[in-house]
Amino acid sequence: MLYDINVFLELHEDYWDKKTGEVYDAWRTELHCICFGEGIAAYVYDRIDNEETLRKFEEACNKMSWLRGFLHEQHYNQWLREEEAKKFFSNFGSELELIIETFALEWGLNVRK
Repeated sequence: MLYDINVFLELHEDYWDKKTGEVYDAWRTELHCICFGEGIAAYVYDRIDNEETLRKFEEACNKMSWLRGFLHEQHYNQWLREEEAKKFFSNFGSELELIIETFALEWGLNVRK
């Protein structure tokens, strides 16, 4: 295993909306990405035999390790009401699946859901 990626909705009870002054339960998408160095080292040892491929794999792994930043920085992840949060989660989840599946296909890996 190279990565363990968990995406979920996180609840913030009694969220205070600074713009409206309202207090409500709010949700946001959260992502935890754990990188397993042992798995990556084994993959490199077994499958990569030249420096150019190693550099490409390193770049691809850096993108995978930055998925949480991708969520929070590029998608402006924020606290939302439940229905809005579910819509955001679904849209982001579709985009995330594509990123993961592309990585797996490019490097001959399997994705377990």
